Amino acid sequence: MLDCSKYEKKIINYFHKKKIFNLGFLKFGFFQRKIKYIYKYELSDYEVRKIFNYLVDEDHFNKIKNKKRSYLYEFKNKKTAQNYYRKDAPIVLTFS
Repeated sequence: MLDCSKYEKKIINYFHKKKIFNLGFLKFGFFQRKIKYIYKYELSDYEVRKIFNYLVDEDHFNKIKNKKRSYLYEFKNKKTAQNYYRKDAPIVLTFS
């Protein structure tokens, strides 16, 4: 069994150091290559996917669905703590 929490801190620190949050929404393959690079290519594709899904579940990423029935992911900057994607925010329409 893979313990994903032991990989979390190193990956998140690397992403903050490289300011990955400024790149916007990216495919899983980008993050897969970065995670493999961090751990010197010792992890299999299955392990990387499992770690990445753990990070998504821990709310380190925003996730949107694109036209091709796949997802794009954006790394969240926890230091600024701004949530641009609030679903409960009111929408105000004014007509003149």
